[in-house]
Amino acid sequence: MKKMVIFIVATYAISLLFLILSFDLPRTNEVSAFTGPAQWPVALIIFILVLNTLLLFNTIKSNKKKENILLDNEEESLPDHVEEILPDDVKELTDSEAETGTEQEDLSWVNKNKHYLFIGLLIVYIVLLQYTGFIIATIIFFPICSILMGARNKILLAVSSVLATFLVYGMFELLLNVPLP
Repeated sequence: MKKMVIFIVATYAISLLFLILSFDLPRTNEVSAFTGPAQWPVALIIFILVLNTLLLFNTIKSNKKKENILLDNEEESLPDHVEEILPDDVKELTDSEAETGTEQEDLSWVNKNKHYLFIGLLIVYIVLLQYTGFIIATIIFFPICSILMGARNKILLAVSSVLATFLVYGMFELLLNVPLP
């Protein structure tokens, strides 16, 4: 919990610094675009502050639950006859897990190297952006990353890939007047 609180405090400090700096950006009435350069960073920073506050409350709540569970477990102890049975049960569980060990090893390699796979996919995405443009590259990149993160519903992947791509494209092109490749 201590590390999480340090992270939350650091996030508050950085967010507040950027919030103060974003007030120096031009406002909507100073530019010809629909929104000024200040609105987007301010909205994101406020969103980060709200989520950070929720994380703080969640962390405090889960820490209290852990303390209550530990206190409850200290009061209860297992009867002697249960402790004698436990080693055999544990052995049976480990035998059944050993049969599916190769499948778990394959999945654990992907899980252990997921960040490297993401970096590789990001590099491919950046290169692909230059040749195919934003829309095609993102429609390819989005579902691959979603599958890597564990999504399995093919219909949901297809719909969310296209929808998210066009929402981002529309936001940058129409709302912010920022051209995308």
